[in-house]
Amino acid sequence: MIIVNLFPVAKGGGLQNAFSLLTALKKSELTDYQCLVRKGSDLELYCQENDIKFESFGSGLFGRLLFEFFYARRVCLKNNAKVIFTLFGNCPILSGKSIKISGFARSNVVEKDKKFWNFLPRYKRMIKRINDLLILQLMKLSDVVILETERLGRLSSQNKVFGDAKVRVVKMAASGLIVDQLGCIETVKLEDMQTINITYITGSHPNKNIPLLAPLFHFLNINCLNKSFNLICTLPNDDYFMEVKSAFNRLNIEQHLTNGGFLSSNDIPKIISESHALINVAYLESFSNNWVESWAAKRLLICRDAEYAHDSCFDSAIYVDLNEPEISAKKILTIFESQAKFDQYTAQGSKLLEQMPNSNEKFQQYMEIINEFL
Repeated sequence: MIIVNLFPVAKGGGLQNAFSLLTALKKSELTDYQCLVRKGSDLELYCQENDIKFESFGSGLFGRLLFEFFYARRVCLKNNAKVIFTLFGNCPILSGKSIKISGFARSNVVEKDKKFWNFLPRYKRMIKRINDLLILQLMKLSDVVILETERLGRLSSQNKVFGDAKVRVVKMAASGLIVDQLGCIETVKLEDMQTINITYITGSHPNKNIPLLAPLFHFLNINCLNKSFNLICTLPNDDYFMEVKSAFNRLNIEQHLTNGGFLSSNDIPKIISESHALINVAYLESFSNNWVESWAAKRLLICRDAEYAHDSCFDSAIYVDLNEPEISAKKILTIFESQAKFDQYTAQGSKLLEQMPNSNEKFQQYMEIINEFL
């Protein structure tokens, strides 16, 4: 029996990946399994509608503690589970004698980056760092840890980040449905184009560095007389968006900022079809859906000039230095002045996309790791 633990997954990219995993599980020939999900969640509903074997448990702090110390162990013992596979997050603290295989995507923990939480006040920074240490200790309870990129896998092995746990890499898979939809939208033709929309699909988090884009867009617009450059973001109307808005207002370029609000997966193809580039200038990332979406839609990809981005995007992106906005703006402008240069970058993205596993192939890679320990 294999226990597929999706209880830690609640939102964001992890939720998208959980749906992809369940879809692949439904298509597979695997029968001796049980999924664990949160009661009342979209994952529970999906399991119900698709005849996927599952048990659900209440969430919240008390529910999480019960799950970690009692429920998961009960399920493993009842089913004589050989393996408990947690898609993202720590394996349950108690889970009998099952082999514990866990996925991990907190790149700041693997990279041991001490500056990651520096945007927070001192006491909140300390809380986050203590939380990271706790998460790391819980991950060390796993027998196998799966990372998303070769970079994180290499760093984990070199630095023994997870102690004696074995390290494996299963690269992120592109969502088949979204990739197919993005592949059908019109490609960008720069001739006579007067408005350029650069889209940042992300939620609110200071790690994303969105306020720091204001100077970049200031120089894009003052250095280009025949085109207007706009930033499209997808933030809730919260304090972080107010910070972004204030940064654009201070430079009198508020007209070049648009907030589309929260996007569901169904909304992504439409907003990208109206975009000419996708941008992700986060301080640190494990893996970004923006990369895959830009490659699939043949949009220019703009990334922060950082090792994590170079190690995943190679020649498919133009890299910008947020501390040198005028120089970075000129680099971007040279691309939008040449269809040949634009197409060169998108062609590199297409090559990288071809090398990525689809959701079914990714599921098979997970199963190969699980089968090592059955």
